[in-house]
Amino acid sequence: MATLQSTADQAWRQCYPNPSDETAVSKEEFIATAKSEWAYQTLMMAYNEMQRDGYFEPPSYLLSETELTIENNEADISKLKTFKSLPQDVLLVKIGWVDLSCDCNYIKSTANLSQLLCDDDSLDDAAKTYYVLGKKIKFPKGTHSKNLVLTYANMGEKIGEKIEVDDAIAALIRTRLLEIYLGKIAPQDTTNNTTSVA
Repeated sequence: MATLQSTADQAWRQCYPNPSDETAVSKEEFIATAKSEWAYQTLMMAYNEMQRDGYFEPPSYLLSETELTIENNEADISKLKTFKSLPQDVLLVKIGWVDLSCDCNYIKSTANLSQLLCDDDSLDDAAKTYYVLGKKIKFPKGTHSKNLVLTYANMGEKIGEKIEVDDAIAALIRTRLLEIYLGKIAPQDTTNNTTSVA
């Protein structure tokens, strides 16, 4: 599997075969653009999969687990680097007890649906709803425990710049980087004296 950094590096070296301190676009700029393209291409993959299969599951290589502390029926997720580009909060894959017991179910909702279904009794008594509001997860019907495990799609924060990407998406990112930057680069200065080529 490719990494985002190696993909950006390949494109940068194709644009700048002989880089110097006067290179117009830094490798760091390429990596920053690659991150944006990665989020966009993953979003497009999600939309395509939703259209084809009717649902989308984030790839397993993006998933992380963390333990949430529940206070006043809400959990703070402001410190998590979640993959915010994914639609309809699919970045939140699962919420459950610390021991991952199946005795309780947490069902994803929205603020509006929670309000509409406030008196709905069709859910099992063990089921609890939750929804995201800004940087918090709200539990309008409370929780079974003060500690819950959240499985979510991350932005590669645990592996630094070596964010793994699907090879097919890596190819799309590299192509886009070349489209973005290659057409805007001046011809190479073969005189080696920093003058422009006429």
